[in-house]
Amino acid sequence: MTADRAGVERLPVRVDVVIFTLRDRDLRVCLVPASASGRSALPDAALHAGEALEAAARRQAEALLGVREFYLQQLYTFDPAWHSGAASLRVAYFALISADKLAPAPAAPADWHSVYALQPLAPDHAEVLDYALTRLRYKIEYSAVAFELLPAVFTLRELQEAYMVILNDYRLDKANFRKKIREAQILEHRRVERIADRDDQGLAFDAQRQRTEGVRRVAVDECERGLLGLRARQVDGLESGLFGQRQREIAAR
Repeated sequence: MTADRAGVERLPVRVDVVIFTLRDRDLRVCLVPASASGRSALPDAALHAGEALEAAARRQAEALLGVREFYLQQLYTFDPAWHSGAASLRVAYFALISADKLAPAPAAPADWHSVYALQPLAPDHAEVLDYALTRLRYKIEYSAVAFELLPAVFTLRELQEAYMVILNDYRLDKANFRKKIREAQILEHRRVERIADRDDQGLAFDAQRQRTEGVRRVAVDECERGLLGLRARQVDGLESGLFGQRQREIAAR
């Protein structure tokens, strides 16, 4: 800790970054070795003097990924009083990037790990990762954020597979899913020779058509339904209710 001129102690701030990608039909997260515990950990960065939180998160992600274009959003600020032994204020972000933009491996010593086959993580990091994964799953229900994990041109089959992998639920009905996507009118048709299935075709997400206050959103039937048939307003309320409860649960620990 450091103290200001009035003698009030100030906690240092660290920024955690949860970076997701889809690779080999699996949802993967970028992890680094934790020097103290020997376990894997989420990448983090110390906040530089005069640096914005998002700038610190982006700096860390860019250093690992070697690219500058990716989706980034603040996840949550974890009060160190909630975590015994924590010595800094932790602000978490999550990032999404399509595998086709990535090098075969992130910058050493980082590596990609399946979120469904993780070894125990460093203290507190599993909680942050679980929070990020839950948030991602809720966001794909009512927004177009899943497209951030896909290449510029993809098929409806690849899109449905992405949803099933993220949700860890392979029961999505093919016909109903495609109907919802087509009704949303957010995709452009592209000619792609690599597609062998006549029922599939190349598609691209039309970002300009679905921008609301700078955030990508899916509109189905005048925004009354979310992408998978849920009412957007209900999902928004569910999300705030869920994470409000989640915050109270963390605080109580």
